[in-house]
Amino acid sequence: MNAIVFAALLTVQIAKPQLSIISSSQIESVCNGKSELACTMYRETALQCDCIEHSGKWSVQAHTRTVPYMYMISPRFIEHEALHMADIQQSLQHYVDELAAAEFQSADDCSARANEAMRQFPSKMREFQLDTTLRRDGRIRR
Repeated sequence: MNAIVFAALLTVQIAKPQLSIISSSQIESVCNGKSELACTMYRETALQCDCIEHSGKWSVQAHTRTVPYMYMISPRFIEHEALHMADIQQSLQHYVDELAAAEFQSADDCSARANEAMRQFPSKMREFQLDTTLRRDGRIRR
């Protein structure tokens, strides 16, 4: 019971990374040409939003989940990729906190914001990934 309650309180859930050590001849293809050394791809990523009423005001309650898949040519890149994961976790947490901070006068207004957030979430996730790439790698390969 405690584990179920605890899981329900989490707003950002990042699963244990799935790690694959692959050859240098495979890495560029697997990483979509964005790295020659390592990358983390996020799959099964979702944002779920609900509206809750408290004291006559409505707010968005958001939950995200994702499964990171790390690909690298050597285990020495695990720490670096873990830094990217920490950045993504921080960005996701900031995003769901930002969604929760807004108050709405009606359930309809809240639902409109929740639906917009879910619609925009794939582009937000790409933005978070670009941010961490610039922060940790200093460049983006296109």
